[in-house]
Amino acid sequence: MGIKLWCIGNEMDGPWQIGHLEAEDYGKKARETAKMMKWVDDSIEVVVCGSSNSAMPSFPEWDRKVLSIPTRRSTTSLCIATLKMRGMN
Repeated sequence: MGIKLWCIGNEMDGPWQIGHLEAEDYGKKARETAKMMKWVDDSIEVVVCGSSNSAMPSFPEWDRKVLSIPTRRSTTSLCIATLKMRGMN
């Protein structure tokens, strides 16, 4: 396929999301998903999603929990978080 960077999930901390998961459950599921994806192509980078926004009651603890899930080296590379900047819509 040629796609080398994959993000697993989007705003998974949001109760409005279909498939919403608690941080520990999402972290474990993302780890297993990344492991299977890398079986197919070990050269890909896999990214986990971070908290949907800083106004969430679970922010930033959700991100910390997700990133604390043990992974194989090079399975999960970073956490992407969407933050709303003051004064911006």
